[in-house]
Amino acid sequence: MIDGAQQISRISHEELGELEKVVITSPSGDKAVIERHGAWVKSLQIDGTDVFFPRTTISVGGEEKQRGGMHICFPQGGPDSIGLDGARLPQHGFARDSDNWEFERVFGTEDRGLHAVLLTLSSDDMKSYPSYPYNYMVEILYMFAASTFVAKARVTNQGDSPMPVGFAFHPYYLVPEDVIVSVPNEFVTSLNSQKRELGKPLVQPIGTYSGIGHTGLSIGNRVIQITTAGFPLQVLWSDDPHFNRFSLPTVKVNGGMNGQTANHYLCLEPFPNYEDFRTDNGVWIPPQHGNSHYWADYYMRIELSPKTPISSLSN
Repeated sequence: MIDGAQQISRISHEELGELEKVVITSPSGDKAVIERHGAWVKSLQIDGTDVFFPRTTISVGGEEKQRGGMHICFPQGGPDSIGLDGARLPQHGFARDSDNWEFERVFGTEDRGLHAVLLTLSSDDMKSYPSYPYNYMVEILYMFAASTFVAKARVTNQGDSPMPVGFAFHPYYLVPEDVIVSVPNEFVTSLNSQKRELGKPLVQPIGTYSGIGHTGLSIGNRVIQITTAGFPLQVLWSDDPHFNRFSLPTVKVNGGMNGQTANHYLCLEPFPNYEDFRTDNGVWIPPQHGNSHYWADYYMRIELSPKTPISSLSN
């Protein structure tokens, strides 16, 4: 099991099986709502501030899309461009749409309440995907450590053949109306080198760079500091129409999105790689050997700072 949470609460596994969402909190009142379906973080508040664009259904390009909160991408982030035997996985994999996740355990104390929750998804409980015929266990731990939100993931290969994995986290950061957004200079360098055209709809990432460690976004007078491990890339992306045209590294947005909301979203995603996850450059978890299993671990930490300048985040 993933390490990092202590003191199991008294909620039984049977009681957990009846829940569709769990609310975890920090001693200072920070709150995250975790949905069982898709292991989706529906909302996150730190220091009284909404960090994520709340999960909702909106119209994008004439189609109804789920946007907001934070979901995971498993088995892969992005498209399955290679496939297997003519079959391909959905965009960002199948785990975010699965109803087979289980609240395995919650953690907390009587005086403080719940501060962590562990969810699991097993290939034993999933329908068979011909394009991903592997025996796996996915564990996701969401928790508060003081006023820091932490997401940990472990993907274990329980089968007898090497298993490709392109795991990613996909957060939607809330951008309120009439605020200035700044991004790290690494994205500007990446954008220039890739010669992306910002006048076109952002169906592709705005920019990517190798960002293992520390990065962040400056949104208004707050800086979202992000620490990651296990991800070779950071991807900046949005299909919010108000991010279709702007000049990095700063942007100011105003007006509601399609008349639906006065808020907007920008995604800064810890990402596996920008090739298909089945390539030789991807992560392949070795098969089990006797009673020993192999796994891949992923980590993401989010905290807010009202003072740290954006330029110092990647130093």
